[in-house]
Amino acid sequence: MDKEFEQLSQSRQSAVRTIFEALTILKESGGQLPGREVIDKVRQRLTFSDWEKGILEKSGYVRWESLLHFFTIDCIKAGYLSDYSSQCVQRFRSILYNPKRD
Repeated sequence: MDKEFEQLSQSRQSAVRTIFEALTILKESGGQLPGREVIDKVRQRLTFSDWEKGILEKSGYVRWESLLHFFTIDCIKAGYLSDYSSQCVQRFRSILYNPKRD
């Protein structure tokens, strides 16, 4: 694995993996899917550690799902995702479909 990735906290590593997978799923689906469907597909595609599958005491949520929800706030603020009517829409499809070449 990448050394920079390995230096991240366990929470951030999980967030990086799940957000990347969620964006990949959105790309493959033409840029739009209900949020619950994205989460279901992430669940099917990734293998989670026991720590990630753990249940959080205070909320009762699965840890990786809670982290995904928390860290996608930054994606929404940056404009990569939009959340309305329970739809996650990838706004910058062109970035994924036509990445800028250096």
